[in-house]
Amino acid sequence: MGKEPKEAGAKAPKGAKAAKGAAPADPTPEELAAAKMRLWVGRARAGGALLGFALGMWVCRRAGIPLVDATLRSLVGAAVLSLVAWWSTLLVIQALMRTAAAQRNQEIEVALAEAAASRADQIQRENEDVARRLRRHRGEPEAAAAAAESAEASS
Repeated sequence: MGKEPKEAGAKAPKGAKAAKGAAPADPTPEELAAAKMRLWVGRARAGGALLGFALGMWVCRRAGIPLVDATLRSLVGAAVLSLVAWWSTLLVIQALMRTAAAQRNQEIEVALAEAAASRADQIQRENEDVARRLRRHRGEPEAAAAAAESAEASS
């Protein structure tokens, strides 16, 4: 009767929390970016709601609308401006993400071009070295020495 001991290797229930002291898994960069975006969107929505409420209340009170009606209209204004701020923030984040992706692609293209140029220079130096060794192996004079000898002969 009572609780039976758990078998070794038995899974914990879905809602069970991890043991104290257990290190949480490190979040990936995508998870960190998503958390930042949620924070930005939440702040924008809150700011839009506050601005909508304040603006609605100010307009209604200046028009002489009773307090209860002004409050209800201000709440509607808060909801509307909250949605507008949410939508605007998503558009801005989307534009920032596109810009960052385009910049990253450009950086990759530049790095690839530099690597290709570096590799081409390295291959050219290796080809010159192999040609110099081959001429030396055949007993042909070095190009610089041959140029110097021909200059002396023509003088």
